[in-house]
Amino acid sequence: MNSFNGHIGSIETAGHLSMVGVDIGGIFLYALVIETPQTAPWLAVGRPVAALFKETEVILGVGGSLPVSILNRIPGTLTRLEQGTLLSRAVLQAPAGEVTALVPTGALTGLGLREQYPAVALIKTNEVMLSPL
Repeated sequence: MNSFNGHIGSIETAGHLSMVGVDIGGIFLYALVIETPQTAPWLAVGRPVAALFKETEVILGVGGSLPVSILNRIPGTLTRLEQGTLLSRAVLQAPAGEVTALVPTGALTGLGLREQYPAVALIKTNEVMLSPL
């Protein structure tokens, strides 16, 4: 499980949903939460939280401008690759900390990723969980 400590920097609410922006040291991770500040008092700007997401929910990309609708983008450098037959584990060192991804080996090979290469971790907003600290 990937985990980053930060604080809530923004909250947008519509109906029973909130888009919560968590500042993890200059990078924002966004989480779509089925709560609002009225139903979950811990949802408050400035509140310390942990942003968590599974290794299987991380998409790796290369290049500076990836034309996809994923808001959560963590740039870094690949520091470790453990290639398996079907799946590979990739560790990306980012300014905010390490991101671990579990991706299909064929996709990793197809992108030409190697250790010390720059890459971007992408995580959908509905895959990020928040936990008050």
